[in-house]
Amino acid sequence: MKIKSGKFGSGAIDPHWQLNDGTGDRAFIQHIDFGEDLSEVPTIVLAFTYLECDFKPVRVAVEPKNVNIQSFDVEIRTWSDSHVSSCGGFWTAYAS
Repeated sequence: MKIKSGKFGSGAIDPHWQLNDGTGDRAFIQHIDFGEDLSEVPTIVLAFTYLECDFKPVRVAVEPKNVNIQSFDVEIRTWSDSHVSSCGGFWTAYAS
């Protein structure tokens, strides 16, 4: 079994971060490279380690997207009137 891991996250200091303003569906995408190709498309596990947001209902989700043997994207998203100033965590990828 091959296992890779690392960190993801960002916040309002990034010019592409748009989760702290406005309303409706908003997303931030962070690209993650494994550094070396895996033998097969891995399973990705994401876990929060920090979340900074307003005190309205907290609406935030993280999801792996575009997973392949070389890389994947982490999508951090919010919706409605929630404002997220920063969010991050750890990722683990594993393949046989």
